[in-house]
Amino acid sequence: MADRLSAQDTVFLYAQRESQPSHVGGVVILEPLEKSRRRRSGADGRPATQPDPAAEATSDYERILAHISARLPLVPRYRQRVRAVPGRLARPVWIDDESFDITYHVRRSALPSPGTDAQLNDLVGRLISRPLDLDRPLWEIYVVEGLAGGRVAIVNKTHEAMVDRLGAVDLAAAILDLSAEPRATEPVDLWVPEPAPSDADLLVDAVSDLLARPSDMADVLRLGVADLRSTAGRVARTVSGIAGIVQQTISPAPRNMLGGAGAGSRRFGTYAADLDEFRAIRAAAAGATGGQQQAQTSGQTRAVPADRRGHGQRGGAPDAGRVATVHDVMLTVLTGALRGWLLAHGEPTTDASGIRALVPMSVRAPGGVATVTSLLVDLPVGEPNPAVRLHQIAFQTEAFTTRVVGESGRQLGADTLAALGRYTPPTLHALGARLGAQLSRRSYNLLVTNVPGPQVPLYIAGSLVSAMYPVAPLVTGQALAVACTSYRGKVFYGLTTDRMAVPDTSDFTELLGDATAELAAAVGVP
Repeated sequence: MADRLSAQDTVFLYAQRESQPSHVGGVVILEPLEKSRRRRSGADGRPATQPDPAAEATSDYERILAHISARLPLVPRYRQRVRAVPGRLARPVWIDDESFDITYHVRRSALPSPGTDAQLNDLVGRLISRPLDLDRPLWEIYVVEGLAGGRVAIVNKTHEAMVDRLGAVDLAAAILDLSAEPRATEPVDLWVPEPAPSDADLLVDAVSDLLARPSDMADVLRLGVADLRSTAGRVARTVSGIAGIVQQTISPAPRNMLGGAGAGSRRFGTYAADLDEFRAIRAAAAGATGGQQQAQTSGQTRAVPADRRGHGQRGGAPDAGRVATVHDVMLTVLTGALRGWLLAHGEPTTDASGIRALVPMSVRAPGGVATVTSLLVDLPVGEPNPAVRLHQIAFQTEAFTTRVVGESGRQLGADTLAALGRYTPPTLHALGARLGAQLSRRSYNLLVTNVPGPQVPLYIAGSLVSAMYPVAPLVTGQALAVACTSYRGKVFYGLTTDRMAVPDTSDFTELLGDATAELAAAVGVP
């Protein structure tokens, strides 16, 4: 039986346009191999106990290429391409790529040494502006050499149709290790692609599938075997889940400068904050006195602003407590930067001003089932007080979690996410982007994905990962998408912007730094 794309994957596949790429990705920065070798040998200078994985490589590119080649068997989909069924009688199928060439997918690039982070971001913006080739396996990796200090960057792009469930393994995660010595993998036989099916085989399988699902056959007959692209909207509207429910019940997002984009070209910006500072802000907000009550909820102490008591419960009874999480702090910092950006561009902000963010969240429901759902947060850019912004955002996220997953449900932390799959941030960012595509772009102003990552060091091909910036896709007509990942004591922001609507992302990243300092001062963090 053919390995057929799901209806939703098919929508993502055919939604791609020259001006609307349909991929997610990330930028990983590796420290110089020699520095990682010294870490590996230990302070006493004794040699490592295992062979050096880079012993035969003559360049960073060759070393990383060999490492990726060794991990490809863990992700068979990455050697497959999409094949359409003749006449579009059924959804496309996955087939082995008989002409698979890893050097097409793992490409070498370089900056003029010593390359700066700004130059790298400019290169990333150009790379993520280019759609993937739908006639080949739907991924690309760029190994970028020439960074200052001997660092190397790995830029990855994966089509949204490739990641379809929680726990799925992304190649960007499969190449990560917990030590400089790559983990042992099971030996595999030489890969031999399965012969491509003939058109007749595809038609027979398509007819068999249609007979097994009469409703699908009725759709095909009614549509006259129309191109699936013309039915993409219909399919998307039938996708089950909370995103569809929200779409029917919310009001349109506020109008602001983040709309009206869509030129196709992208810019990319980065910002790194200290995770301990975000935790200190959270703790200071929770411990603030004067009009706050304390409550123990799900093992956490939650601080409730006096003006929020009684909200969301019948009869005006006090809430079970609301306190900012690190996730809420991240959103509040973003809100402060957005407020500064709007003011700098002459857009007035009032108490009624807002920017609506679609924020996918990984949660565990009371039954123990882990899932990714979506929350719409009205970011209070019109509120001048950063501490009040934090409480307003915390109230929204806590109320949503209680309403959707129940009192005993909770948002998943980094440890739980790691247990679901190997180093899941790339996968979860992709799933969050898919949720965003299910909603009308008029329902929200920007996509914000935030995935807690591991706080232990990770390695690729023997080199320590010093930074990881996720890349979120831009929705048509929107000027900004934000993705965040925490790793090894840092919170890494990746900003994808429309090239025309946001001419200089460095201005925005500076505003993120200003917003962090402003929020810390507002809650009393020195």
